[in-house]
Amino acid sequence: MSKYFFFTVLLNSVLLFASNKNTPVLLPRFPIIIDSGYLGTAGYRPPIIADFDNDNCNEIIVSTRYPNPSKDKIHIIKKDGTYLPGWPKFFNSSASLYIAVGDIDGDGKIDICSLGESLYVFNSDGVLFPGFPIFVRHGYTLTLFDIDNDKKLEIITQSDNSILVYNHTGRLRNGWPQFVPWLAENAPAVGDLNNDGKAEIVIASRKFIDLGINDSNTISVFQENGESFPGWPIIYNDSGYSFYASNPSIVPTSPYGSLIIVNANRYDTVTTIESSRMLVFLNNGTLLHQWHLRNAQSGTFALADINNDNIIESVTKVWYPSDIVVSSLNGYNIPTQRMYGAYPLVVKLSQQSPYSILTNSNSALNDSGFIYVYNSDGTPLPWSPLRVPGFPQGNNIFGDINNDSTIELITITEQGTNPAYTYLYAWTFPNSYASAENLPWPMYRHDRYRTSQYGFVPPDNIVGVPTSEENIPSAFSLAQNYPNPFNPKTTIHYTLSTAALVTLKVYDVLGREIATLFNNENKDAGKFAVQFDASNVSSGIYFYRLSVTQLGKLRYTETKKFVVMK
Repeated sequence: MSKYFFFTVLLNSVLLFASNKNTPVLLPRFPIIIDSGYLGTAGYRPPIIADFDNDNCNEIIVSTRYPNPSKDKIHIIKKDGTYLPGWPKFFNSSASLYIAVGDIDGDGKIDICSLGESLYVFNSDGVLFPGFPIFVRHGYTLTLFDIDNDKKLEIITQSDNSILVYNHTGRLRNGWPQFVPWLAENAPAVGDLNNDGKAEIVIASRKFIDLGINDSNTISVFQENGESFPGWPIIYNDSGYSFYASNPSIVPTSPYGSLIIVNANRYDTVTTIESSRMLVFLNNGTLLHQWHLRNAQSGTFALADINNDNIIESVTKVWYPSDIVVSSLNGYNIPTQRMYGAYPLVVKLSQQSPYSILTNSNSALNDSGFIYVYNSDGTPLPWSPLRVPGFPQGNNIFGDINNDSTIELITITEQGTNPAYTYLYAWTFPNSYASAENLPWPMYRHDRYRTSQYGFVPPDNIVGVPTSEENIPSAFSLAQNYPNPFNPKTTIHYTLSTAALVTLKVYDVLGREIATLFNNENKDAGKFAVQFDASNVSSGIYFYRLSVTQLGKLRYTETKKFVVMK
């Protein structure tokens, strides 16, 4: 047999061994019971992780509901399973059907925004911002973003057919609300589509005729001042079908420029056949690709370059049967083995392994649920599924809660009735590396701002902070930047096993120095991230080099390539 055959067998064996080694391990003190009672809408309440107390580690925030009287209970839980001081807290009037977190007022501290029957904003101590709560009739979704580049986050929500944008004081911004045709009940996507430093808001709405019957779908794009973005809105009308769209997503950088992706359903009222399709638009409203999926889809989808071919794939849930379809944004479905479940996320659990796809079970047997993890070709990982008591509540999150550079998986299950106990699970993957590149779609709607924007990293993430002593990295390393290609910003991660002088520079293909991010700066041991802005750099291939010096001697250097695409 050929040497190529033996090499392929050896490589597959190594990848399988790596996958077996990276079996998830429960963190100490997990799982924990965080509540008991009735949680009728827990599946809509995905957890979020963020550093609320500035201790360089992330906490977990999640909400539960009390029915009598109607109150929400918001929990903020530390990496060791204990509560952040002052939590949990009760909030009246169903405060937290949706949660997003970020530094809303620009004071350097993470705040909490929640939407139920009213819109709330409060700091990590639970103190309400002045001007809140605000009643929002039929408020559906919640997104945070600095749409005008003033270093403060705007709050984006919707009410029936209106889009509302509030500032951090609770006042509606000039130019808002804006109205869309018919009913907007799905979440928007937010991102800078034309690279002008200000964000656009993409929203889908549907024309409702009668119970279960819809006529048309509209995709609208608004600028930060409320004006329509050139080329939009776009109306689709398929005669004889109900037609409605899922949450849209944005890819800010591609060979075609920025893209808008929508996943749409159709129901033939004559044949009662359901189907769905993916639609990819250029930012001027031109339809670039469309193709059919099998059956009908539901909810949001994940985006990632799963097979490392520089073409982004979508990972989409479809119904009947409930499973997952992987599609290339070039316009075709990728053959895979069948993957069961819902709410897909994409993660790379070790540097040696390919990307994996995580889904939840959508049913429970004998009060026991399942969390499935697949390779990108649809084959289950050796330890999948994870079996957990109770029913997994729909949305999981990947991230690094203890600042040890490894990936953790957080999930919620509900077990029993009268009362129903709510469990919070936290697993770690010992051989993983937590970076944006390895977590291309780590949670529901991609990030804790809920932007549905591929590659977006909230600027108020922990950046350049040394790791705690017990979790110091074992070696110097430089990670691949993310996103890549990019326009105009990307993030570079690196780790230091000991304190050192560090230099990070960017060069063009001729070896000319383009930028110095830092030069001989003294850094402590830990994991770090730095952002590079290529606004003043032309499209092309560039290189970034990390050099680590101790006692006048070069201890480590590494160079990696990235691509600026405008």
